[in-house]
Amino acid sequence: MIAVIIIAIVVVGGAAYLSTTTRQPVKISIATCSSAGAWYPIAGVWANYINQESGYITATVETSGCSSANAYTVNRKEVDVSFIMGNMIYYAWTGHEPFNQSMQNARGIAVIYPDVVQFVVLADTDIYTIPDLKGKIFAVGSPGSGNVMTTQEIFSVYNMTFDDIKPQYIAFTQMIEAMKNKQIDGCTYSAGIPTAGYTDLASVRAVRWLPIDPSLVTKKYSYYVPCVIPANTYPGQTTDVVTVGVTDLIVCNKDLPDDVVYTITKIFVQHLKDLQAAHPSMKQVSLDTLVKGMPIPWHPGAEKYYREIGLIK
Repeated sequence: MIAVIIIAIVVVGGAAYLSTTTRQPVKISIATCSSAGAWYPIAGVWANYINQESGYITATVETSGCSSANAYTVNRKEVDVSFIMGNMIYYAWTGHEPFNQSMQNARGIAVIYPDVVQFVVLADTDIYTIPDLKGKIFAVGSPGSGNVMTTQEIFSVYNMTFDDIKPQYIAFTQMIEAMKNKQIDGCTYSAGIPTAGYTDLASVRAVRWLPIDPSLVTKKYSYYVPCVIPANTYPGQTTDVVTVGVTDLIVCNKDLPDDVVYTITKIFVQHLKDLQAAHPSMKQVSLDTLVKGMPIPWHPGAEKYYREIGLIK
């Protein structure tokens, strides 16, 4: 097999130096979710820098069925890298529903921002807390989705189940339309803020965000983090809303070579400001948060880079 000689001029701190590497070209796929979501543009910027700067890695970005699908595909080596919600990769690792078996072929690359859990109700209802949802028509997400699992977990800390409500198993776009038409009392969706669908809803219909007690949730589920939806994030939302978030992660298959993961992790960190410009949610990500809350083992390539820069001791 003929090795490929790659010569690149790398600029660091204004000074250029010559980097010569003998490596075989590598192609990697990065699974996200919908092209309308936050992960897709973030992954696109990351892939562009990987392609420009690695010298031997070609990264492509794919849409997917989101976290649940990504858990399957990264474990089965159908994709190399996946964006995924922290609770879903934990479920896959432990064999918790909706997964019917333990899948432990994924490894961690980075902890990014939390998908903020947002319970929203019509402002003209008598719903002000999570327990007030009892007996109400409430949309919880598509069947089998991570959103449904998140909603069940939030309900559980308030000693509630879906038997306490009239659950509607519909996708987010359908939730928004149903809220606009006052066909449901409320809905929940976890996403980076501001979430475009909620901004659209709040611009045409008076709604209210329900608070969630972080101490209750984080005591039971380690992959949640406290969050605040700042006042004026959405039209008509004039006060801060205390809630929680499910930490979003970037993971990869365990068999992805160490040098590849080291390289793409380094590029991700070095271009953090560029990634922050790709979507407002990334502004919550800092060097410190990149390594906090990973629920599965790190990939050795990512861990090596984080140890080099002192983020992992």
